Amino acid sequence: MIAYFYSLIYAMPVSLLAVFAGRSYFDFPDEWMPVIVLSIVFSMMIAGVRHIEKKYRFLIIGIVLILLLGAYFVIKPDERIVIFQKYKWIGWMMILAIVSYLVGQLFITAVWVRRIAAVLLAAGAGIALFKGYEPEKAQVALGFFLIFVILAEEVQRSWKKSGHTKAKEHMVSVAPFLAIACVIVCRFPAPQEPYDWRVTRFLCELAVESANRVSGLLFHRVEEYGEVGFSENGEMAGTIGSSEKEVMELTGDSNSGSILYLSGRSFDAFDGRHWTVTAKEDAPSRLLDTLETDCAVRKYDPGYRFDYLIDTKVNIEYRLHNTRYLFLPPKAELSVADISGLKYEEHEDHVLAKKRLSYGTEYKIFFHRMNRNADIFRALLRTTKPIDEDDWYTELGRKALRQRSDCSYDQFMNYRKYINDTYKTDIVLSDEVNQCLEELFEGAESEIDKLERMEAWLHSFSYSTTPGKLPDHVQSPEQFLDYFLLEKQEGYCVHFASAFAMLARAEGFPTRYVQGYCVKGANGKTVTVTSNMAHAWPEVYIENVGWIPFEPTPGYEPTTQWKIQDREKTNPVNYHQIPKKTDSADVSFLPETTETVQKGSNDNWRIILLPVAGAIIFLILYLLVYRLIIQRKNDKLDAQDKAIALCKRNLKRLSMIGWKLKPGETLEEFGSRISEEIPESVTCFIDCYERMSYAQTQITPEMLAIIEASDKELLALLKKKNMLYRLFVW
Repeated sequence: MIAYFYSLIYAMPVSLLAVFAGRSYFDFPDEWMPVIVLSIVFSMMIAGVRHIEKKYRFLIIGIVLILLLGAYFVIKPDERIVIFQKYKWIGWMMILAIVSYLVGQLFITAVWVRRIAAVLLAAGAGIALFKGYEPEKAQVALGFFLIFVILAEEVQRSWKKSGHTKAKEHMVSVAPFLAIACVIVCRFPAPQEPYDWRVTRFLCELAVESANRVSGLLFHRVEEYGEVGFSENGEMAGTIGSSEKEVMELTGDSNSGSILYLSGRSFDAFDGRHWTVTAKEDAPSRLLDTLETDCAVRKYDPGYRFDYLIDTKVNIEYRLHNTRYLFLPPKAELSVADISGLKYEEHEDHVLAKKRLSYGTEYKIFFHRMNRNADIFRALLRTTKPIDEDDWYTELGRKALRQRSDCSYDQFMNYRKYINDTYKTDIVLSDEVNQCLEELFEGAESEIDKLERMEAWLHSFSYSTTPGKLPDHVQSPEQFLDYFLLEKQEGYCVHFASAFAMLARAEGFPTRYVQGYCVKGANGKTVTVTSNMAHAWPEVYIENVGWIPFEPTPGYEPTTQWKIQDREKTNPVNYHQIPKKTDSADVSFLPETTETVQKGSNDNWRIILLPVAGAIIFLILYLLVYRLIIQRKNDKLDAQDKAIALCKRNLKRLSMIGWKLKPGETLEEFGSRISEEIPESVTCFIDCYERMSYAQTQITPEMLAIIEASDKELLALLKKKNMLYRLFVW
């Protein structure tokens, strides 16, 4: 038994770790308790098969095979695939248990293998802690259980003991305490704010950023150098390097579109050289903006909302992006986002997690994708309709938000005033720029036409990642526009977004500058987002519509749109109509007749009864064959060997009754001890066995007759104790 439990010390935790690691590959059920219990049972079964006698080992394996084969032939062929797909995870779990047992045996036999395993487990825990991975507590507890078991094993090897010196028995006695500690760690809740090594991470990030900046200064002759990628600072570098660092993985559904903008931070103030954030707003700005756009569409074209907005979602998983910023698409519904318990703070210009996010952080965002480049959406921007209080509260009712005081109509009006006060600053253009705009706006029919013409004008400029630093005389937005529009006409996204924002403000539009990522190809696919996809763009607030992104950077012109409905063939959707309940039900999924159901239920007994019957038949045949083999083997023995074999079997039968030979006890002492409880006719074989073992006495017919008589007496006692003993004792 010691060997059995000792093997489980390694096999069981390795099996459980394999199950946790392979759950995404083997489709294990969501309910974990049955999976864990089954993994433990399989580990115990495999260890038991390994340590029991051969006759029982083959018996158990045979019964299991007969049960599986019986079930296979009983189940209908068309149902086998369905059942296999449903329960194939059990087979994978058995395979994992077998492999884990072999790995455990390798740990037991090879000292250096388990030492290396302990080092790798400790290193993995350190990497997970440093990188911000979030393994489950059970995985961490199992890993440390193995580390402590291996350390205890090493102590046992180096510890010079006296008295009881068997190392395996010591390990079996120590392991339960380590297992209890493992269970306690799993059961007790972890702190809500784990230590995130903030100082260490900050120093590492500072070292990496410093190295990149030094590299830029050494290998770029311009005075200002920046590394491509998202930055919370609105700086304008003279040149930007290239980087293919994976920052996140984005998975969109079929409606998410081929181009997706992810906002990280927006800015309101520009001094001609860099952007800053000067104002704060406590209102739920993203929710109010989304509500305004949805309300505008429903009022402008009732019944055809899906020609303008389509509900979709995107899943974002961070890779090598050590940041606190959450990246959101336009018109995001942050209130229904699946952020998996992630704590965050929502600000007007950004959404910030309360701790740094790194590899493996995942969240899902629902948003309304705009049909931004469709003619009907552009027409909406040109002919907006005022949103009154009734319109607003009707929209709140659709979203079940009427109870939120921060979404009231008064709050919405205050937020609109905040936008105009913050993002509608006075920009005094030079005469030269004014003359360019007058020529550009000639014939424009609306204010939106002016924005689109400014966008197209900037598209005619040149895109460059090495435009050089801004001249020293550029110290204001007006000076930046003169330099960029009239002289340089070259730059990257930061320059174009800044120029458009200042021109739009000059025309009276509240405009903000946004930094984030522009991701292409996420329409129903998984896309790896790299640092090179970092981007900047302007957003203009259109009253009674909301914030609308524009794209002035050359090479980024968005062209995606979806086909609108045919108004002659499609009836408008009445969003106010609530479907009435009906007494009728869809019964197409029900069986055609009750006889079919009854027939299926009558067939169920075959699936259980026939395999069990096959197992019982196999058991009987196995016992008969085994008994015949033993009898033939005994018939070939000479009298001396036969007598010794019978004596050993009699001792085994005595142990089954409850009389075991104690460690260090002689046969004579054993016989004297049990003679008071058991008749002499049963124990008389002990004297014969002692004479053969110690005095080398040759067996005589009289001695053999005594031993055989004792054998029969013991068998009779076993029958009285339990009839099952007769099946397993020959």
